Amino acid sequence: MVISRANGGAVDNFKSNFKTYLNTFGNEVTLQHQTETKDSMGRVIDISTTETTIKADIQFVTQKDLRELPMGDLEIGDAMLYCEVGVNISIHDLILAYDVTWQVGSKVEAERVNGKEVYHAFTLKRK
Repeated sequence: MVISRANGGAVDNFKSNFKTYLNTFGNEVTLQHQTETKDSMGRVIDISTTETTIKADIQFVTQKDLRELPMGDLEIGDAMLYCEVGVNISIHDLILAYDVTWQVGSKVEAERVNGKEVYHAFTLKRK
């Protein structure tokens, strides 16, 4: 039986458990976010990069993962990144960890409890 609390207890518990998971198994990784400035013709005239350190768990793609994910999205050597809600990650941002640079490919899931997101997961392509 599912128990739902009016004060959002289930969501808070899940977020707390995920934060404990990240503190135990996650690592500090560098997120590079690039912002493009375009002129009136839509041409990129400047690119600025900001770096932020975030807590995330990176899990390498296995042969089994390849059977369950859409064809062509990932290959051995790529990874999945799990982070808390509220971390500003965009497609094509770069993640630097373990002496490897990955590019954020796509958002594959955002776990929901009682309609509220509690964590995000992204695909990472090795660059």
